[in-house]
Amino acid sequence: MKEVATIILCVFLVFALTVCGVAVVNIGALIEEEYAEHYFMGEAGSAVSEITIYHRESGSELNGCSFLISLSEFDGMKLEAVVSQGEETDKPQEIKWSSSNPKAATVDDQGNVSFLHTGATLIKASNGFGSRKTASFEIILKTNPGSPDFMYVPHEADRVADSILSKAGKNSINLILGADMHNMGDGESSYQKVVNQIRESNQHAGQAMALIADEVDVDILAILGDITWGSNTTTIDQGTQGINLAKEYLTDAMSKSKYSVMLSGNHDYMYGSSAFSDYHYKDYSDKKVRAIFLNTTDGGSENISAEQLQWFADSLDLSEKEDAADWGIIILSHHPLDWGNIIHAANVLQAYLSGSSYSVIHNGAQVSCDFAGKNAATVIAQFHGNTHCLKVDYIHYMSDGIAVPLEIQRIAIPNACFQRNNEYGQNNRTESHGIEFGESTTYKKTASTAQDTSFCVVSIDLDLKEIYVDCYGAGYDRVIHYGRN
Repeated sequence: MKEVATIILCVFLVFALTVCGVAVVNIGALIEEEYAEHYFMGEAGSAVSEITIYHRESGSELNGCSFLISLSEFDGMKLEAVVSQGEETDKPQEIKWSSSNPKAATVDDQGNVSFLHTGATLIKASNGFGSRKTASFEIILKTNPGSPDFMYVPHEADRVADSILSKAGKNSINLILGADMHNMGDGESSYQKVVNQIRESNQHAGQAMALIADEVDVDILAILGDITWGSNTTTIDQGTQGINLAKEYLTDAMSKSKYSVMLSGNHDYMYGSSAFSDYHYKDYSDKKVRAIFLNTTDGGSENISAEQLQWFADSLDLSEKEDAADWGIIILSHHPLDWGNIIHAANVLQAYLSGSSYSVIHNGAQVSCDFAGKNAATVIAQFHGNTHCLKVDYIHYMSDGIAVPLEIQRIAIPNACFQRNNEYGQNNRTESHGIEFGESTTYKKTASTAQDTSFCVVSIDLDLKEIYVDCYGAGYDRVIHYGRN
């Protein structure tokens, strides 16, 4: 079991020296003297036996420790890491050091930590030899070491990263998926606490995504729409501010991902359309996966244009590829494909699955497709936002006015926003085409904890045909099998 040692470092220590008017404390002597007196309060960092972090001066082991440190007393500490291999212990020539919050503290290649600003950070050591080996401990920096501000964001991000890495196969595609941030601009609520809660939860989501991207090789980072609060009183300036703040929160995570995209939702329809990607697809030839990104606010707040519907049908056809049967297709959008006017896309999907044709007059224009002999690739799943929950269900298509489930699943990505959790599961009615899109259980957000937001890290094992969907924050993890059989 991981243990947390908390050592309170205060201003009355006898080890203080005065150098140029600044109090400098011998932190090594303090750790050595007080190490036996620590007490346990919960998890912090990780204590993996294969790699151990030591304080260089005292030789004390720091794995899993949590230090509450006064900036007025300390300016840094020196570390070393040792990797154990069986009964032998070896110091690798290269250890990768990292700080989850470099604004609070940085660590260089030699393990020298510099304390910079109030805040909390996980100091992590890892090596690149053989299986992944890491160890970490926590530093909480305060102007005055009063009540501790335990850093739940790095803790939860570390848990999710470790979990998804333990499941990801050699032939996998990895995604970080967020949705429904509903970020507020100034003045959108008369209760500033609500504005602050929503912004803070979204900021924490962005920070956690960046931390996870440090550990997981992220092929796609996608935000699946409804970036803005977007009420009927939201002004253009407020909507634009909400979008710009969200982009700021996500900048670091997006820079660490191989490909990133922000899709539009119905609440974003009137604001800053240039911030969102239009419909397109991206092929991952090395993994034999096509990712199709749809714009479900194309020509309306909940709509897909005839032009896009035809493009979607054409994009499902991979028959030009000699190895089309080895390919998989994932679909990402804000709305489920069986929502409102968008359900015509589900009928296209049904034609693809059955290798048949489909023709419809949609928004005044003819859309036609024929998939006979052109449906070899496997449609893996659809990932969507909008429903503010974590429900997994089959996509439905319309047959004689009745919604009929397909053999393709849609996977809901929960709302990152602090507010508006599982609304459809609590309204005591179906939402569209007689389909229930909500869940029976609501996973509410909790302030000042990792459960103040939600998003998902996904690893699709293309060999085992398993989709691992791990939830950061409020929610639960899911394992979904795909494939026609």
